[in-house]
Amino acid sequence: MPPLPLAPEREPVRLGQTLSYADLRAEAAKAVRLEERPQYEIAAALGVKPGSLSNALNNEGPRFAKLQMRVLRFLRPEYAFQDVGGFRIVRPAGGEGEAS
Repeated sequence: MPPLPLAPEREPVRLGQTLSYADLRAEAAKAVRLEERPQYEIAAALGVKPGSLSNALNNEGPRFAKLQMRVLRFLRPEYAFQDVGGFRIVRPAGGEGEAS
């Protein structure tokens, strides 16, 4: 089976933005893709199997949201997220209103 194409670049995440499950998955996948460490090292640091991380980065929904949030908290610690029936960005890095 051929690999899935990369998602088109989205606008930067902004303070107060509410992310859907699809947005959450895309942001977690983007954070891992931009990370210099290989995916298996990120999985080990989070205490999960590489396959579990891969599933979370390729699927969306409540079943995968918890691990996606862990990925974002680990790779983007400058942001705080709040579950409000979506996932809202509540604290930007350095007082700025967006992240790339």
